[in-house]
Amino acid sequence: MEDGQRKLVLQGLAAAAVMWAATAFAQPGTATGTMTVNGQRFALRHAYASVQPGSFDEKTEDVRVLLSDIPLDDAARADSFALIRLGRAGKLHAVEVILDSKMTPIGGTIYVEAFNGMASVTGMHEFEPTVIERKLISGRMYMDGPRTFDKLTWQYDATFSAVIPRAPTEEETAVALKSPPGVAARAHVKAILTGFDAFVATLTQQSATAYRGPGGQDRYNELRAETPADSHVITLIERPDGTHVATVQGKRRDGVIIESVVKVRQEGGSWKVDRQ
Repeated sequence: MEDGQRKLVLQGLAAAAVMWAATAFAQPGTATGTMTVNGQRFALRHAYASVQPGSFDEKTEDVRVLLSDIPLDDAARADSFALIRLGRAGKLHAVEVILDSKMTPIGGTIYVEAFNGMASVTGMHEFEPTVIERKLISGRMYMDGPRTFDKLTWQYDATFSAVIPRAPTEEETAVALKSPPGVAARAHVKAILTGFDAFVATLTQQSATAYRGPGGQDRYNELRAETPADSHVITLIERPDGTHVATVQGKRRDGVIIESVVKVRQEGGSWKVDRQ
């Protein structure tokens, strides 16, 4: 493979790794409640939250809460047209409420088939918070009473709890990197540049067996050759399943920054890297 082609491949792999790391931690919350449309009830079971610039003051922050009867992936939640299509097809029944910096509802949308997919509904939402933290929001979201429009009557009422996805602060990152999984991730990066035996010693049993098998030494040699000498762990994020994902960054001699991710999990009381 020529240098130019290899550079494009490495950059593509880095971009894919970063995209995977960004989406792997979307942590859906739970909701308990119902939405009623023309007498038909739908259970609201899933809750999602995100932040966005303030609608009236970009120096502030609004919180978007989405309560749904079905689980929604990152792509669907980020695409209003996708939500409308799901609602129009009768596959989604959801309510979206925008809260300002004072946690006051300032806007909302209902996604249901009866409204041809969606309808903007404001001035009727109530929010009674239970927990308001940097990365967590919970409480009761409901309407102050049934509303009717164009012969359609609707109402919803649900309690929920949802994680607010945010990049870790510098302080949180520093603490994470000093934790046992953080130490294991840093040791793994160092071992890549040290030698095959040191590298294998940082792996889970399954990964170690794979690298000791046919072609494993060649894969290690290629990994070592493509890992910049100054590579280091820059972030460590815990996933809902208890594993941790470390983002590794380094700069090659030609100035290209290489980013990759490695998964760290506990095995037999020790933290090891799961690398295929």
